[in-house]
Amino acid sequence: MPALHDKPNRRTAACLRGLGFALLLVAWPAAAVEVVVEGLPLALRQPVLAQLSIEQQKGESGLSQTAIQVLHARAAQEIRAALQLRGYYRAEVTSELTRSETGYVARYRVELGPPLRIGVLDLQVTGDGLSDPAVVALLKDFPLHQGDVLDQEAYEAAKARLTRLGADRGYFDAALTRHEVQVDLAAYTASVSLH
Repeated sequence: MPALHDKPNRRTAACLRGLGFALLLVAWPAAAVEVVVEGLPLALRQPVLAQLSIEQQKGESGLSQTAIQVLHARAAQEIRAALQLRGYYRAEVTSELTRSETGYVARYRVELGPPLRIGVLDLQVTGDGLSDPAVVALLKDFPLHQGDVLDQEAYEAAKARLTRLGADRGYFDAALTRHEVQVDLAAYTASVSLH
């Protein structure tokens, strides 16, 4: 029978080393990520950052190197999608992920390209709403105009305001019969319809 003070056998030693390595992995702090988006005016930078998964998850504990790389790989497409909502359909994005002393720097350089403008704006109200001062004022102050850069979020917000206003004013049978944004990338213009 071995004495209590004998050296541990090889299997025990290997288990202890494995346990120590596992504890090291659990205790190792998550890598910090700094997200930098260059080439955008402030009015576009904040909404783009809000759409970036890597920006949203950079502070999560336990964010692994693999997770950072996956989030970084998605970022260029997320930036392009966020810019399309604001009328920039020809944006080019280059990306770079580098190690820093504190973790990683995810850098995205954006060339916006030309904005896509509204070529046709078709707003129509029929029935009793046509003479309602509140509806007329809302249409007069519609946030989009012919020649403006297409902003799909502004369009959706205005459409929601018009629908709420109709319900608030008692137009319970009112319905939007046509509400669409059509983008023609070849002509690089948009048609906006709201009936």
